[in-house]
Amino acid sequence: MLGFAHDLRALSVLRAVLNVQSSLQRPVDVLEIYDALLRAEPGVDLTRTGVRKVLEALVNMRMVMVDSDRARRKKYSADANTIVTGLEDLKHQTLTRLEARRRFLREELSLLSSVDFSHMAASLTRRTKNNKEQPRSRLLRGPEAYREATRSEIFGKATAGSIIRVTRLWLGPFMSTVLEAFNDLLRAVEKGAELQFCVTPDILTQSDLLATGLPEDNLMESFARVARLRKEGAKIDTRICGPNARTYHFSSLNDESMVILLSEDPLAATWVSRSFNPDLVKSAIASFDLIWEQSVSLFDSPQRLIDMFPGSKSGYLISTLVRSRERMEGKRV
Repeated sequence: MLGFAHDLRALSVLRAVLNVQSSLQRPVDVLEIYDALLRAEPGVDLTRTGVRKVLEALVNMRMVMVDSDRARRKKYSADANTIVTGLEDLKHQTLTRLEARRRFLREELSLLSSVDFSHMAASLTRRTKNNKEQPRSRLLRGPEAYREATRSEIFGKATAGSIIRVTRLWLGPFMSTVLEAFNDLLRAVEKGAELQFCVTPDILTQSDLLATGLPEDNLMESFARVARLRKEGAKIDTRICGPNARTYHFSSLNDESMVILLSEDPLAATWVSRSFNPDLVKSAIASFDLIWEQSVSLFDSPQRLIDMFPGSKSGYLISTLVRSRERMEGKRV
């Protein structure tokens, strides 16, 4: 990992320095190191000049010390302290290099995740000059691809009068993008779309996980933004479904298309249009509508939620919602 272990010659010379120095109990010169190296490793592919060059490299790495630069023959020594110092330097250099590489890869990953190949596919499969065949489904791998598909195919295409249905069965893989996804949803509502957002009771009690992805100030601001939209007449509601509700983890736009989760680890999903699989889209929406009618709104009385879902009383979501309401009503939190 540090790159040092791959240079076997450097390791051989360092071992020779330690061995002969331990035997003679003093710093040693190149000839003594070379002789010790030949005794320990008779087949080593190093000349005396080669040993001197390796020693210079080890000195630069601070693995080995020069006892006296002014002496006719330089004397070298090494111990646990010099080795630790050299390895710490190597670690710092390696971490710096890896961090730069990580930044580069993160930028590349973000760029690649944002690419929508459906437009490229449509261009490549052009049938006539004025007619393009549009993709009807595609596989999505990873949370970034999932979020990009929901943003471009569901939330981004919503218009006034559209109905967006969202069900979240768990949050784990999506916490890194939960705030951005929520803002995408609210922008669609601000354009006039209706939002029906359904979550499971388990989410009410996932305090640590929610607090990581949604700091309290951001969550309270989101609640206030939703409250303002509802007051202005926007059709937006978040409901808690029953603990035994059987539904999909998905987002849909009207009955036109949906993004549905296939597996959590590794995260995989698919975007499906109605023309590709009308039965799946119809089934998911019918299941959602049935559960939606039987669910409890998060904007009902917090006490009612606590009565129905006792585990939510000390949950991060409910407690933050209560404080948000108190703040909006001008009460002391």
